Amino acid sequence: MVDAMIPIVNPAGVQDIVDYGLWGWALSRFSGCWVGVKSVHDTVEASASVSIEPNRLKLAMPDDFLMPEGGLNIRRPDPFLDQERRLHEEKLAAVAAFAR
Repeated sequence: MVDAMIPIVNPAGVQDIVDYGLWGWALSRFSGCWVGVKSVHDTVEASASVSIEPNRLKLAMPDDFLMPEGGLNIRRPDPFLDQERRLHEEKLAAVAAFAR
């Protein structure tokens, strides 16, 4: 996933699986990137009580990132070199802005 420039989250517990899942989904929608989840067996197979309170996470969109014209998502029929340029020059900057 690293070579494909896919951001990765690594939850440490059951609550993190829920929180990082929502955070990763929001990151994907904002940046146009796939987001991977890496976890160990003990975390995934564990059971615990978790909070699903709707206001638990404060997912704020960055206000210091200027979205490029046309957005960041795949456009048909973009040539692969344009897609690669957008990934390295724009999408990864959006990921960094979202993670701050």
